[in-house]
Amino acid sequence: MESPTASTPPHVADLFLLDRWDYSSVLPLAEQRASIFAEFVRMGSRGRQTFEDHIRAQGAFRPGSSLSSADQALLASVRPSSERMISAPSWLRTYYRDHDGNSTDAAHEALKKSTEEFYQPHPEGMTHVLDDAMLYDYGPEDWQRIFTRIPELLFEKNFTADYYEQRKARAVEAAIEADEEEDAELEEQGYTKSEDGLHWSEMFQGVQHASAVGEIWIADEEAINSGKLLMAWFDDCGRVIRWVRMPGEDIDGMLGRIFEVSDNEHGAWRVAEVGPDYDWDGICGPPYRSS
Repeated sequence: MESPTASTPPHVADLFLLDRWDYSSVLPLAEQRASIFAEFVRMGSRGRQTFEDHIRAQGAFRPGSSLSSADQALLASVRPSSERMISAPSWLRTYYRDHDGNSTDAAHEALKKSTEEFYQPHPEGMTHVLDDAMLYDYGPEDWQRIFTRIPELLFEKNFTADYYEQRKARAVEAAIEADEEEDAELEEQGYTKSEDGLHWSEMFQGVQHASAVGEIWIADEEAINSGKLLMAWFDDCGRVIRWVRMPGEDIDGMLGRIFEVSDNEHGAWRVAEVGPDYDWDGICGPPYRSS
């Protein structure tokens, strides 16, 4: 495999892996890589920023700095260099053969053709369609394993930790204020919130949108069979914020909305299901408290 540092500087994810790598471990390379990247994902934006600041102070990103040949060899052995050149938006195929063992290649190719964005090639060397049965045959429920292979996906919008936290805090404050105003209006008019107020998922959708650091489309078994891909918005720890099934021909329109930062005005966002971690009483969900 090509060394990732031959033409590109190391990503902070690679430097974290090198920092945590245990050469004495009996774990297979793939398992140790997944374990280390799982820790990197769980750290969230603040933890990753702290690590990056630490290694930056040590000169890791200094112009002209380079990795040792041993470090380059390790990085080249744990994953292909193409996975370090990920380009948003991303398409992940997780279904390769049907239950009779027949290839789903033709159906997958037809699905790709329905969207201009993913059928057209990206700039040379960049990857935006993840399609390899040896690497991504995750089955119907395990697509989030991709973050322990390509944690760079969590950097799609390139938010700093400070900006991300402030963005979410502002959204929470705005949602709480709107919720309190609605309570007062309903009480004044003699209505009850449970019967007449906005559903909580609508009231707090601004918090969910502010928490999104990226989007991904998944060509899973249902997508291959129905023509509707799974689209998911995810946060800085790879948790699903909202998800929806979407025909391929609707993707280009959604991408335009994402570019304009108005995807939360698209009908697909409005009808999307809230992910379990952002559900009521979920670890990232309401009720929220004012800071």
